[in-house]
Amino acid sequence: MVKFHRGIDLEKTKIIRLLRTFSKKELHDLDNFLKFHFSTKYIELKIFEYLYSFAPKFKPADRALYIDAMHNFVYKKEMTKETKIINLQNSISDLYSYIMRYLTWMETKTFSFESEVIKLKALKKRNLKNDYLGHIKRISNRIEKKKQKEFWDPLHLLQLKDMYYYSTEIEKLDNNSNVVLEAMNQLDHFFAVAKLKYSCELLSRKNLLQEQHDINLLEETQELIQKNKWNNNKLISLYSKALNLITNAEEINFEVLKKEISQNPPIEKRELFIFWLYLFNYTAKLIRQGDTSKIKQSFNLYKIGLKQNIFTVDGYFPEILFVNVINFGCTLGVHRELTQFINTWGNTLKPKVKDHTLSLAYARIHFEKNKFEDALKFCKDLKHKNDSFDLQSKMIEIRSYFELREKYKKKIYKKCEQFEKYLKGHKRLHQSIIKGGLNFLIIYRSLLNPKNKKAMIKRTTTLKPIIAKEWLLSKINQID
Repeated sequence: MVKFHRGIDLEKTKIIRLLRTFSKKELHDLDNFLKFHFSTKYIELKIFEYLYSFAPKFKPADRALYIDAMHNFVYKKEMTKETKIINLQNSISDLYSYIMRYLTWMETKTFSFESEVIKLKALKKRNLKNDYLGHIKRISNRIEKKKQKEFWDPLHLLQLKDMYYYSTEIEKLDNNSNVVLEAMNQLDHFFAVAKLKYSCELLSRKNLLQEQHDINLLEETQELIQKNKWNNNKLISLYSKALNLITNAEEINFEVLKKEISQNPPIEKRELFIFWLYLFNYTAKLIRQGDTSKIKQSFNLYKIGLKQNIFTVDGYFPEILFVNVINFGCTLGVHRELTQFINTWGNTLKPKVKDHTLSLAYARIHFEKNKFEDALKFCKDLKHKNDSFDLQSKMIEIRSYFELREKYKKKIYKKCEQFEKYLKGHKRLHQSIIKGGLNFLIIYRSLLNPKNKKAMIKRTTTLKPIIAKEWLLSKINQID
């Protein structure tokens, strides 16, 4: 049961969060659905009528979206202290369940494995033997003939084989039946691709987050793949190549995986996106280590990915990747391309992170254009939970203060202390990033009171890792 109390803002409840995702047409269709299927549910329909009047934005007007205002509308009387609202609470919960039924019904109207399984269960419950078995075969054929393969396909085929074999309508001891053998093959197949996929992710997390994990049966899985010659399976082939890159980060392994996925292989976009991330992780690591040649390589990777339209497979452009495009583009000086990029993809960011992401993007662009006061304005109120964004905004801020050091003579040393404290106290940033930031501060402080230019250049080139190395060297070279 949904718990409400007098004075609670309905705008923050889960039923409003759900309805806010509906388009005007979807709300209209939902209205018709509720009136047709739940015509006797007077209270629930009145609640929906009330909420529908605020759709689709549900912006509160005075106290209109509060529980007591809804009570007045539904029951035609004020909600006093003595009023028991438990019935209204229950009715709101019921309405939420009706809306979820609508969404479930809508999902069954399009082909998906889950919706087809529901149909199979309905056929079996009504004892329609031939229809049940025939529908299993049709679904299996459809999955096997799909051009774009999905991670879950072997598991779905396994489930269908199981449903077919353990039906009471077939002869299990038929010598010509290969159903159990086919089910075992699909089981091994799914186990292999799943073991590779999750091994890649755990090993990647180990590299990025310093996590420690024991991965059981990985070698045995690789032997199973070789034995069954499953390398012809595109997903298994790609995850094997990704595993090689993650465990042996060499350029040849990077190029092999890049070549494969650049050809837009016949796999689900969501899976393809994962392989692009592994390529980005490889170039990002080398960039952090000071290999600036990888900046252009990374930017070109993003351009290929944009052409394949893989970054919005879940509906939104990932904010970290969005800012990476901006950072690499700024370093390369392609500001016109970045303006076009923001105009094209800016509106595909998640609403709750859109403003922060664009602010960080504009801060970086203004910094690169030597508009340091504007960069500081964008950084000033930039608050977010993203560790990467937080670090980047602080780096833009402290470098902007250096460029404006004549104006901020007193403030700049305090900013150094704050940044050092931030780095030393951070528990989630990778140790290489923290060390790179602290090494940056060593050179940065020496720039505030420069003495020996040659010694500063030597120290900057030998300190590893170091963030913003190129910027530091450019400032040192400007010393008379």
